[in-house]
Amino acid sequence: MRTPKVTQENVYTLIPHKVSKLADRLLADKHSNTLEEAIMQIYNSKMYRNLETESTKFWWYGINMLYEELMEERMWMTTNSSLP
Repeated sequence: MRTPKVTQENVYTLIPHKVSKLADRLLADKHSNTLEEAIMQIYNSKMYRNLETESTKFWWYGINMLYEELMEERMWMTTNSSLP
């Protein structure tokens, strides 16, 4: 049996599982207070926009790599939010 090719039309099928696991990780590491907050942080991130775009290949990343991307994005935003 052949594995289907991931395209922009079907990449969405891979996202819910990754978002669920990533939200659990945010809660475990105390980066969010509630599951809803964790999910909203993910959905509002640049990392999520990359995840839902097939050409970035973020859908191939594991939870640890996606978590690192999200943490780097948060660090960058925190560092640059104090700029005029």
